[in-house]
Amino acid sequence: MGERRGDGKRERGRGAPPGAVLLAGLGGAALVYLFEPDAGRRHRALLRDKAASFWRRGRRRARRLSRRGTHTLQGQWGRITRPGHSDEPVDSVTLTQRVESEVFRDPTLPKGRINVNAENGVIELRGQLDSAEQIERIVARVRQVPGVLDVANLMHLPGTPAPNKAAAIRASRETAAMPREQAQQPRYD
Repeated sequence: MGERRGDGKRERGRGAPPGAVLLAGLGGAALVYLFEPDAGRRHRALLRDKAASFWRRGRRRARRLSRRGTHTLQGQWGRITRPGHSDEPVDSVTLTQRVESEVFRDPTLPKGRINVNAENGVIELRGQLDSAEQIERIVARVRQVPGVLDVANLMHLPGTPAPNKAAAIRASRETAAMPREQAQQPRYD
């Protein structure tokens, strides 16, 4: 065991620390596992394949996290530098939905009585409203929506014809007031 000192107590031996013994034992077990005569080659190939797989998965995971971080930063940068909607041209369906969602947030506006169509950036509003002030307010709000190039206002008040129908109604009345012979067109055969 240990040697006796002059006072009669034993001196503790200075052996290897327990961590070093454990590490040496694990190292020895690994060497036996990898270099045993019967299965060592298979164990080495298995270890090599698992290490390569771990490396590939780690690279893929790192690339994926890198892309996610890049895209997140691009999105945040876009929100900071370009608040609101972009000025890029949008298709008619998207523009119609944008107008409806931004203009008709106000619950006082009669959304169900207005038809909104878009074509080439021009918004066409049709419907019958109760006051001229409402019509003006809606047209002004639509003009402020990003992507709207122009507004064709075909809304009208109760008892008045729609702006696009006024000429047809006037022509119909004039035709009805004409004498019967004059109203018929000559036939060219």
